[in-house]
Amino acid sequence: MKFASSLLCILAVSLCMSSVLGFSGRAQTALNVRSQANSHSNVIGVLSPGSSFDIDCQVGGETIQGTAGTTNTWYHVPSRGGFVSAAYVSNNGQSAPGCGGPARVKMTGGETLNVRSGPNTHSSVIGSLPANAEIGIDCQTNGDNISGPAGTTSMWYHVPSKGGFVSGAFVSGAGSYPGCGNIPTPSGGDCSAGLSNPRSCSEAVAWATAHLTNSYNSEYRGLCDHFVGLAYGRSASGFDTAYIHWQTTPDRFKHPGDRNPPPGALCFFKTSAAGHACLSTGGGGIISTDWGCSGCLGRTSISQIEASWGPYLGWTAPYFHNA
Repeated sequence: MKFASSLLCILAVSLCMSSVLGFSGRAQTALNVRSQANSHSNVIGVLSPGSSFDIDCQVGGETIQGTAGTTNTWYHVPSRGGFVSAAYVSNNGQSAPGCGGPARVKMTGGETLNVRSGPNTHSSVIGSLPANAEIGIDCQTNGDNISGPAGTTSMWYHVPSKGGFVSGAFVSGAGSYPGCGNIPTPSGGDCSAGLSNPRSCSEAVAWATAHLTNSYNSEYRGLCDHFVGLAYGRSASGFDTAYIHWQTTPDRFKHPGDRNPPPGALCFFKTSAAGHACLSTGGGGIISTDWGCSGCLGRTSISQIEASWGPYLGWTAPYFHNA
């Protein structure tokens, strides 16, 4: 009886450990299982709404906006041999281990991978990495959407040993990393251009970062140009719409089509007759109203706004009416 009791205890501990160490998710909708961590790869299966499934690891891939939020995390489903976007998965806040071994450069034909000063192809090349080289990554951010041997993704990884960014389209085995919110990225020009505002360029970015929210706020709902005015310490921008703001700004403060705005620059898009204004955080990153949900204030990129809402016009120094 003592042996049987010990055996039962061991089995109970084993079952408990299995429960603690295992990871599972529940599909919030009919969910495609794909061969790679992006929406461009082949669909190799479908999970039915409400179905539970095991997760053995996770990777960073294409950023997806779904019923569970906006994320670049993709879960590997071993029973289906593929990946599902965490944007459609309920998993009670679990974080699975990264898939596979260390991150490596994935190139064809022995080519090298460019390391750039910012997360976009317009930034300067500051170094390179050989094919199959192991990469140390400290953070990730959204940037230009790129297609490569590892798939199509807007994810860029920061490589501290090189002091720059590489596209996830050429990286295999990458996990999920913290955002690069505090990584300095080079500017595409001077932000202030001699203009005087209650807050400086860096203070405007700091203010916007401190006010990021995933909840509705009436100050942000449909008030993109009002938001950039608030970021610079003003009660309003002084313009009726973002597009009027863009058109009215003097040419000496405008940079049409320049996709590398410095931190604090005002970025403009022709999304509608009213247009859209955002605040640059540098390296192609921006903070935008109504991103993630109506009335939210979220981090995104020039490429993502352009793909979702409309063409990018360019950036300006922080010029406001009567400024």
